[in-house]
Amino acid sequence: MEALIIINKVAGWLFLICYSYQIFCIAVALIKRKRPHNSRDLKHHKFAVLISARNEENVIAPLIKSIKKM
Repeated sequence: MEALIIINKVAGWLFLICYSYQIFCIAVALIKRKRPHNSRDLKHHKFAVLISARNEENVIAPLIKSIKKM
């Protein structure tokens, strides 16, 4: 019975340490928030789009035009 109490206490301490670490990470993330970006900064972003298509020659051109509009 004594061993069960010790195992229970060790498990309790391990859970406490793990959850304390998570709370610490959340607190740091909330304190160190990044400032909002300027609209001119957003214009410099570039994206790559991967389209997997097979036998789609009828719809690939409108799809590419739609992606360019975005």
